[in-house]
Amino acid sequence: MSRRTPSDSFRNERGANLVEMAIVLPFLLLLLAGVIDLGRAFYTYLSLTNAVREGARFAAKLPYQDNEDAIVELVIARVREEPMQSVPADAIIVEKPIQGLGGPKGSPVTVRANLLFDPILGPFIGRETITITTEATMRIFGVDGVE
Repeated sequence: MSRRTPSDSFRNERGANLVEMAIVLPFLLLLLAGVIDLGRAFYTYLSLTNAVREGARFAAKLPYQDNEDAIVELVIARVREEPMQSVPADAIIVEKPIQGLGGPKGSPVTVRANLLFDPILGPFIGRETITITTEATMRIFGVDGVE
């Protein structure tokens, strides 16, 4: 009759640990990639929201119809200037016409924009792009110094 030594038992468990790790590792990596993707999407949403808010502030200060193209360019530039953002200009869509532009002092002006976000896991979830939409509304306060 042979006796099992502690070293034999340890060797068998070490192989089982390796198999368990091989099974669990892909799920952990998928979870990590999902968390990174979610963080990127949230950061992109915040960047777009800040850019749209700045565009609305510009529109509220200078509410002329001729400024529409300048507002669109401002929003696109602000998103692209954010650190760690590699968003192509054609992925940012600022809706035109800007609602309320050219209105009287005190009326609302709304800037709305969409951004086509490319997630890392896009091919795995069946969506190559996700549309992120945000808007900002401010009251027109006119040009500084002009009542």
